[in-house]
Amino acid sequence: MHKFMTILGGLQVASIKKKMLLGVVAGAVMVLALPPYYIYPILFAAFPISAWLVAAARTKKQAFWTGWAIGFGYLVFGLYWISHALIIFSDDFWWMVPFAAIGLPAFLAIYTGLAGLSVYWLKSVPARILGWGAAWLVAEWLRGTMLTGLPWNLIGQSWGMLNEMTQLAAYIGIYGISLLVVVAATTFALIPFSLPKVQKALLAIAILIPVGSYGFGAYRLNTAEDVNASEAFGMRMVQSGIPQKEKWDRKYSRRNFDLHLSLSIKDRPDWVRTIIWPETAAAFMLAEDKLALDTIGLLLPPDGVLLTGAPRREFVSEDIDPQGVKLYNSMLAVDKTGQVSEVYDKAHLVPFGEYVPLKEILPIDKVTQGAVDYSSGPGPRSLNINGLPMVGPLICYEVIFPAQVVNEIQPPEWLLNLTNDAWYGRTSGPYQHLEITRLRAIEEGIPVIRSANTGISAVIDPYGRILQSIPLEESGVVDFYLPNAISEKTVFHTVGNSIFGGLLAIWVILLIVMQRRKN
Repeated sequence: MHKFMTILGGLQVASIKKKMLLGVVAGAVMVLALPPYYIYPILFAAFPISAWLVAAARTKKQAFWTGWAIGFGYLVFGLYWISHALIIFSDDFWWMVPFAAIGLPAFLAIYTGLAGLSVYWLKSVPARILGWGAAWLVAEWLRGTMLTGLPWNLIGQSWGMLNEMTQLAAYIGIYGISLLVVVAATTFALIPFSLPKVQKALLAIAILIPVGSYGFGAYRLNTAEDVNASEAFGMRMVQSGIPQKEKWDRKYSRRNFDLHLSLSIKDRPDWVRTIIWPETAAAFMLAEDKLALDTIGLLLPPDGVLLTGAPRREFVSEDIDPQGVKLYNSMLAVDKTGQVSEVYDKAHLVPFGEYVPLKEILPIDKVTQGAVDYSSGPGPRSLNINGLPMVGPLICYEVIFPAQVVNEIQPPEWLLNLTNDAWYGRTSGPYQHLEITRLRAIEEGIPVIRSANTGISAVIDPYGRILQSIPLEESGVVDFYLPNAISEKTVFHTVGNSIFGGLLAIWVILLIVMQRRKN
């Protein structure tokens, strides 16, 4: 203990620049615990270091900027792939790369900066270490909900290395798993500042939390009900593998459409009735193109249907919209007659990607093609399409928001996530997106079919098990029967993030009690 108190004293007298540099390094190292690396044990070094740095703050300014630096390191290395989307169209958006690569993490790190500041008012080292753990979780929740939210790379995703570790998401959600991860790491951080007898107990807690979670998950999977698909709903998922630079180029438009058609019919089994294409697979106004719709109808199997992403527009009065048109990022259901039988419009749009916030003030265009911003749809919907089980469509990053992916009034029996991760190339982004999608299946207890333009496409059962997949940047198809949902609603589906909120509230109350006793 004395040795570590000496180290803490050294951190206290260190300059704010040194503390911030160490904070950035600690945050960056934490990223190695996330997809696609999954080096979970590294959190038992990086997170305690972050806690000790915050605990060593001698002023409010040091507390804020140390917390900010930790969050910045975590986010700048965890979200680096966002700038890849701008590099693809470097001639137009090169100037935005620094804002995406550095500006966004710098802004989002304000949450961890405020977390560090909140810890400053705790007086003892143990209280500050515990306070940092609680504050980190609050910061994650705020980042995931405020200003449209970005719940990406939540620290609980570090347990995605083993499917058993994430089964608790069916009860407490990903935020709850983050809480367990942070409790284990924070407990480990307390060991150097505790008495020898207490150290053994803390070490036991730090080990038992992940081990116990694994044991519970293994039991749940070993006793899982049979969700194997019946042979009633045969499907084919198409992954074209079209590079983003060629996806919207008009000279490739016919080729790209023909590629999806050819992959849809090549060696197709007789039992396949539903064809699935990814987000904006039809990179034109498909609903207005009778020839394209008729061609799709001819190639569909008897009683078949195509579920595809495509842009869609509605012409409106200039009183409603000054541009006279509303543009949507949509999923269309096209039946055997070549008719669009059902439509879903994306509700949760990507800022700057699909629309520009404060457009009256900011003189810039959205990153995606076209001058018109996309409009939002009405929110989560459940659709009855062509006799299929009730489906909840989710386009692209709509799937990243826990407890916001299903229609509560009419819950779906499966989720369909159409996405285009070609924007991010061979980076960690598509792997992180896949892990997030897998967590939604576990939380809601329903299968998720993930169709991506260049991967990673996957068939995921309601226990988060990936049954079939197509690797990143490959072209191919997957033929499968739709897995069944579990028979009863999950606890998380019923209560959402309430359990996480209750556990976090208990943690904060304990901190308040500790603080009062010290005073």
